[in-house]
Amino acid sequence: MITLSKSDAQLLAEFLAFLRKHGHLLEGYNADVPIEGYILAGCLTVLSFDYLCTFDQEVNYVWTCPWSFGLPLFYINRYAPFVNTILFVYINSNHMTSSQCNTLVQFVIWSIAISSFFSQLIIVLRTCALWRNQITIVTTLLLLLLGTMATTFFFTWKQLSHMSFAPTPSFIPGCLIIEGVNVSLYVYITLFIAELIIIGLTVVKAIQHLRRNQRSWLSQLYKNGIFYCICILLFTLINIVVHLLPKLPYVYKQTFRMPQHVFHSIFSSRVILQILKYRHHFAEQQRTARRRSIDVYGTHNIFTTIIPDTMGESSNSGDIELSESTCEREMMKEMWEREGWEGERVRLAGHGHGRYADGSGWIS
Repeated sequence: MITLSKSDAQLLAEFLAFLRKHGHLLEGYNADVPIEGYILAGCLTVLSFDYLCTFDQEVNYVWTCPWSFGLPLFYINRYAPFVNTILFVYINSNHMTSSQCNTLVQFVIWSIAISSFFSQLIIVLRTCALWRNQITIVTTLLLLLLGTMATTFFFTWKQLSHMSFAPTPSFIPGCLIIEGVNVSLYVYITLFIAELIIIGLTVVKAIQHLRRNQRSWLSQLYKNGIFYCICILLFTLINIVVHLLPKLPYVYKQTFRMPQHVFHSIFSSRVILQILKYRHHFAEQQRTARRRSIDVYGTHNIFTTIIPDTMGESSNSGDIELSESTCEREMMKEMWEREGWEGERVRLAGHGHGRYADGSGWIS
């Protein structure tokens, strides 16, 4: 016979009353097979595995990079999911009061929303760089980003303001969330539209570049970038689908929130690592060829890609990148000429300034 303390007996009575009133929220719930717990453990495993696989790249390409606007974004995007996932594992495996549940869950969900915004910002900045920071593209994407952020934060606030937790006795682990207003679907639809536009812009620019140059490194750069964006889009689509399934138990409709957060972080981090990897390798090759010391990164922003259309843009056109040093500009000019890009520019008579054929600046 099980003996309960007075507090547990009272909580058990309240919990049974909750089940009679909100039993539909726990349909499909199985304490012996905690699906959400398994998914969280899987997310933490994948996150750790990817971290170990790419740690050497972080050391070689990020730690040696001078401080810039992109570095805080990289570190927040890369390490925040570890904190969020571990906290969710803790929440699901330990008994807590309703007050403790409310504090921790609110913190984690807001942390996911904010770090996901930074992940999307990385993809947006990379897309702007691919388009040489054309004012139309930059304005469109920044407005899209701000609209997505406002929508996400509003519906997150609305959902959390109506959230409460079931009273549970000490022998029932985890926090049983009662959400009075489930508006997650609107957040995922907004994200899906934004991600679809970004993929479209990336594909268009890839077609334009690869028609002129079929070099393997350039093709790989675009293939990986598009693949990462498509994977992010698929996770958003999965979250939309599960919220549209009327017969799916409520407890399972939130299970893909953390996988999307984790993989969004992984793919966004790999975008930065890929850019820095190519920049580092090309600079090393040029340094060896010229046999003199040249700063690998100069004062570049971390989002300046190695594609010549995105290098050396004039700051008066609203560029995101920072300007290069004179030594690095000379190095990159020679590198692109050797790589076969000299046909992309014309020299303006009487001016010592390089221009693209369309009139936009390239490397002065």
